[in-house]
Amino acid sequence: MIEYARKVKKVVRLKGGDPFIFGRGAEELDSLIKEGVRFEVIPGITAASGCAASTAIPLTHRDHSHSVRFITGTCKNENVEHPWQSLAMPEQTLVFYMGHSGLPKICENLKKNGLSDKTPVAVISKGTTVE
Repeated sequence: MIEYARKVKKVVRLKGGDPFIFGRGAEELDSLIKEGVRFEVIPGITAASGCAASTAIPLTHRDHSHSVRFITGTCKNENVEHPWQSLAMPEQTLVFYMGHSGLPKICENLKKNGLSDKTPVAVISKGTTVE
């Protein structure tokens, strides 16, 4: 982006969703700021909100879920350590981003830390797209 911004003066970095929730938005902005490149961020709707609304699955509910937590399913260095005990607490919605490949491990850790086998689950891939 920096190279093109210097050459052509205007560059659009189109990112689906919110670039600051498990996107590289912060890293990209740090680089642009460091290099003195002017930028504008136009906010998007994060995948969790878009997928929840398009599938009619509420992220919170006064009777069932009093909070929602956004959690990465992958990390830059492949080692994901989460506070599994607090994640396994009832009455909260857990949203794992990019967790498809780690789904068995995520489920195992949640159950090992007390989350009930009866907990409702939705696995959504390519949400809000035609696919």
